Amino acid sequence: MSRDGWQWARFNPREGELKLQRIRGLAEANQHSYRRELMFDLSPEWSDHARLVMEFSLPKFWQGHNIHLLYDWLETLYEVKAILEKAFNLKRMSLPNPGTWDLLRADFCYAWQFPSQECAQAYLDSLKHLKFPYKQPVIHKTSIFFAGKTYAVKLYLKRPEFEAHDKKEMLKNNVALEWVDHLEKLADGVLRFEVTARRRYLKWRGLPTVGYLIEDKAHVIWDDQCASLTNEEKGLFFVCVINSLASKEDEQAQKLWKSFQTGRFDGIKNGTYFTLPAGYHRLHTNNNGGIEFHHSGGGFKVYQHGQALCIVQEMIQKLVGDGAMHSDNQVHQLLNQKYKPNKAARLTAFWTFCQRFGLDKAKEAFGRNPFYEARADLKAAGIDLIERPENVTYIDDDFLRNIRMKAPSEHVVNRIDNFRDATHILNFPTKAS
Repeated sequence: MSRDGWQWARFNPREGELKLQRIRGLAEANQHSYRRELMFDLSPEWSDHARLVMEFSLPKFWQGHNIHLLYDWLETLYEVKAILEKAFNLKRMSLPNPGTWDLLRADFCYAWQFPSQECAQAYLDSLKHLKFPYKQPVIHKTSIFFAGKTYAVKLYLKRPEFEAHDKKEMLKNNVALEWVDHLEKLADGVLRFEVTARRRYLKWRGLPTVGYLIEDKAHVIWDDQCASLTNEEKGLFFVCVINSLASKEDEQAQKLWKSFQTGRFDGIKNGTYFTLPAGYHRLHTNNNGGIEFHHSGGGFKVYQHGQALCIVQEMIQKLVGDGAMHSDNQVHQLLNQKYKPNKAARLTAFWTFCQRFGLDKAKEAFGRNPFYEARADLKAAGIDLIERPENVTYIDDDFLRNIRMKAPSEHVVNRIDNFRDATHILNFPTKAS
């Protein structure tokens, strides 16, 4: 501590060199997700409670960029552990297992590949009228941001973000122009979704350490009609669904009941939807003949994934539902197939109003209950409140007709991890001689 001079190295994945940047108060600081450095902080005095605090992008450390997703991120943490032990010259001791590392912040990400940058921009524009519960949007041309103290949600086009930050940093560090151009093309048409979860949210989710992120977990995503139910009401609804299926001798009832007892959805396909007819339902108990429960409509989907994907799924559901995009003609056609002409006309008018003036104005104009009833009727017909643009040229119509903003998705930017350090060798576009 008494020496005046740089004591930390830089890290280059190709050359095996390390770069660390100390930021005092890092645990309380709010760094941008586009930072490329391995940032750290360390107490100047040793004690049993002293901790090394690290913040960095796992994909950028492993791949050199975060255009592609990183699936096997635990291996990356073990690599970081080994590098840090070497950088800090730890010979007689080692850092603890990454699974025991405390979580202060985690960014959970997903990304979709669109056929063109214009197509991705059109889809992002169609989402700008949507609202996220209890968060005010900050809307820019190529991004939508929902701020929050416990967690924040961001949806943005990757190429403009890459050009604004990573590209400038790479050019400043004399990275080969061919490699920069390759990454810029790789980012073309990529729409990225990020959930920045801070310590309070992570503790609420039961994620105090990295190890808890690794475990597969059963979870339920409730649709909009059920979002306002209390935990007790959701529990009653869950048991009512089991009883209803059991009365039909449905095999799914046994699996669902077992999952309710064990906390795992073994044997149930991810995304399976459960619902009940609207009305009153009775749970028979030993006390006073049972409990009566009123169900206004809607239901839930069950999933079993790692915690990171669970959180991404829930946040996407809150923002866009199932994420399907339709034109006004498609909406009218689907509604006429599902409902009588007068109801189809009313719902078409409701959908058009939502597209033109936004969901908040629609809720205010139609009333809370009619709003949710109409939205449920739209969903029953396979329609979400995302408008398909008609005035954009060179857009792949089939793609926009089939795209769903969901996770996992068949349109994910990459299905498996790429080769580390060999990306530029095995996948780099060759030049004609």
